[in-house]
Amino acid sequence: MDRGRMWRVLLTAMLVAAGCETGRPPPGAGLADTAAALDAELGRVREAAVELAAAAAECFADPARYAVPRFPEREYRTFEGTLTYYQGGPGESAALLSQPTPAGEAALGQMRLLEHLDGALRQVVAASPLVAMAWVATGGSAAVFFPPFDLVAYVPGGIEVPRDILPYRAAAPASNPRRVPVWVEPYVDMCGKGYMVTVSAPAYRGPEMVAVAAADVAVAGVVGRFLPGNAAELRLLLTASGFLAGATETAGRALGIEALGRFNYLDQVQRDAPAPERFNLAQHPTAEVRELATRVLGGQSSFPLPVGERRYQVANAAVPVAGWHLVELRELP
Repeated sequence: MDRGRMWRVLLTAMLVAAGCETGRPPPGAGLADTAAALDAELGRVREAAVELAAAAAECFADPARYAVPRFPEREYRTFEGTLTYYQGGPGESAALLSQPTPAGEAALGQMRLLEHLDGALRQVVAASPLVAMAWVATGGSAAVFFPPFDLVAYVPGGIEVPRDILPYRAAAPASNPRRVPVWVEPYVDMCGKGYMVTVSAPAYRGPEMVAVAAADVAVAGVVGRFLPGNAAELRLLLTASGFLAGATETAGRALGIEALGRFNYLDQVQRDAPAPERFNLAQHPTAEVRELATRVLGGQSSFPLPVGERRYQVANAAVPVAGWHLVELRELP
């Protein structure tokens, strides 16, 4: 055998061993690039939320400067004696105050103050196609957000922001003493957008937290943009604590796991609700799935995983800005 042919045979054998004999890339090929692209996109979302928090802090630091209404012609309505609101139309931000009506002057003044964040809210939504909604809320249950949604249909009477809005609680001092932006694990959004992950950033005036600014990211949007539709791909996305943020259908079937999917809003959601524990792979009833989550969250970049009678090679690429992991499984012969 001549030397050139010998090298070709050797190279072919190496490719076969790596799973590339029919043009298939080796396990994890392209995974790091996809994870880096997702990391960059989520980084833009986080930075936009931080800038929104800074804009909110500026408003509260000098309320006299923003005393003149941003929209002097805006008329607020009331609903069922507990909600003062401006619905907002296409291209407009909306606002609400959940307090017994008629609301006091201090509370209405806070709503007028939040109106000045209209442009900053739009910038957050424009920062990334992943952002479903941007909002700022206060401990007095005043909030402003963009784009608007059907307030009367989705917001229950008597809602209390510090109690009922999960991203607000996650950014508050008791949960976030370091005052850093926080990525909230998947939860059912009470505003009708299904399963959501949110980055929320606190706004402070001296030692006092005056508001929380947030950018909501729909799980379905992340899956649609960053998990391939190719039926041959076995990929999934895990959050920092092991919740499944998305998976291809083939990965779900191979591991016997259920993806978050869509949430049915036939029963009104009274407050943000964390995703059920069955979506946390670190606590899954199947030992192989728990092992997968434990090793991925532990930072192992590549390892074999037997699942029933099948064996897989697992590749793991970090998404550090959110503490997530993009995972691929390749079946071994």
